[in-house]
Amino acid sequence: QFPTYKNLYPVQTTPTTSPLLYGLLGAWTYILRSLSSEIRNLTYTGKSRIRYHVRAVLGMLCGLAIAWFVQPGAAILKSLSSFALAFLAGYSVEILFAVMDRFVGAFSGREPAQNKTT
Repeated sequence: QFPTYKNLYPVQTTPTTSPLLYGLLGAWTYILRSLSSEIRNLTYTGKSRIRYHVRAVLGMLCGLAIAWFVQPGAAILKSLSSFALAFLAGYSVEILFAVMDRFVGAFSGREPAQNKTT
């Protein structure tokens, strides 16, 4: 008998895990693109490995954040699925953090943080 997907990967996706996984997939896409550039330019260091681990975790969190903040009936979802938004959030964590900083700054009156997240 041939193994099935459910036998090989017994993880069940739920409304919570799907955005996490798509955010992680987006982060991995970014990491592979960056890693390929670092290898080509001979600039990969030990710090890159730590940065990529952090990026993967941030991608998962950003995918989840998109699921929290964007409602299924929102106008943006007419052209993009929630999975696509989670993937994009995982790929571009800096953009999501910049939006969140501006949002918080609008209510607190403080300047947005200028630190890079990765």
